[in-house]
Amino acid sequence: MERELPKLLCFYKLQGWIPLVDLIEPANTPNVKNFIVEALSKVVLTKIDLEWDHEVSEGWASPLKGLLRETENLGILHFNCLWLKDENLVDITMLTVLTFDDEVMEKIGGSCSVALVG
Repeated sequence: MERELPKLLCFYKLQGWIPLVDLIEPANTPNVKNFIVEALSKVVLTKIDLEWDHEVSEGWASPLKGLLRETENLGILHFNCLWLKDENLVDITMLTVLTFDDEVMEKIGGSCSVALVG
């Protein structure tokens, strides 16, 4: 199944059934994002957290692009769907969750963006 997943996701994308989000940035490509990441608050990930990151980056959580706020989280929990900014409705029956403890939440505070460091 692991080898078939990229083919399946590509097929779904070509059919227009799901909008895929590519979260993997080539390591050898210098770009402005690297400079932006250096300025962000950082969260160090455990091995289990890295598995979550790997799952999201492979498209399992598509069309999600990162962390959910309370509104999106509750929508998925209660209605099994997510309203996207373009007013499209996407069926998501199970949350892919990365949890932070109080110490990490204090560190990142009200940051709009954080860097996940493995």
